[in-house]
Amino acid sequence: MNKLRDTSFILFLLLMFGCSLKSLTHKNDVGYHLKRGEFFLRNGQIEETISEDKKALKIDPHSTIAYNNLGEIYAFIGSYDQAIILYMKALDIEPKFVEAHFNIVVSAILSKQSDLAWRHIFILKELGEDVRILVHLLDKE
Repeated sequence: MNKLRDTSFILFLLLMFGCSLKSLTHKNDVGYHLKRGEFFLRNGQIEETISEDKKALKIDPHSTIAYNNLGEIYAFIGSYDQAIILYMKALDIEPKFVEAHFNIVVSAILSKQSDLAWRHIFILKELGEDVRILVHLLDKE
């Protein structure tokens, strides 16, 4: 009877704290590494953020979110060309990934690659996105 009570108590704790049996073996889960990357980013730990996003890509080399997140980190530290390469990898997997197109435009503007920025503005417009702010930013360059 005590064993049943102990097991029930452990299950209760797992449910209360949002855990699951799957989360106990999460190191092979892309989402786990992406969440850890977000945590490190919020704490200003860029190297750790990059490491977690790369771990996510090792687990799932088709994770558009991981490529996009990693690109955002490289853009944040000023490595716009590297960021654009990563956004393009996301688009190779999911050509209509709006956030990656948007991020390419921003990185292209910041790195003075207006032709690339215009190309992705047109794609965003074709995807039904409002591009007026992006056009305005690019016209100021």
